[in-house]
Amino acid sequence: AIMHYSDDVHMASWMGMLAEYLINGNLDEHSLRARLTLQHCTVRTFFEPFQSAVDTCQNGYNSARIAGDVDNAMLSLCVYCIVHIFSIPDLLGLHKKMVNFLYQMAKSKRISVLIGLMSYFNTATAFIGNEDSCGIDA
Repeated sequence: AIMHYSDDVHMASWMGMLAEYLINGNLDEHSLRARLTLQHCTVRTFFEPFQSAVDTCQNGYNSARIAGDVDNAMLSLCVYCIVHIFSIPDLLGLHKKMVNFLYQMAKSKRISVLIGLMSYFNTATAFIGNEDSCGIDA
């Protein structure tokens, strides 16, 4: 909200870091981290290297799973896959994670997320350059 209303991205970054420090050690640490991961990850990419968003999304996903928050876990995993394409050169590892994520989305009938992630799956497949690896076995 600070970034939106005051147009001060730097202050929003500092507030995000402060919120992260306050969350650590809190009794509801995992629940709070699960809910704030996407906002924190978005602001963090403005001031830190893009690769730092990978760890933020991974921590948010793990916290959401511990807290039992399925929606935020899936959202964190989706953002993790998208950030992974642009920041990590290990596209074969990403490809395997995306296939697993697509199976989870199909299993839980989250069709809109499934369709949206397919474009990133196709992008990762094109970057790999191996068209034999683009199939998903049912």
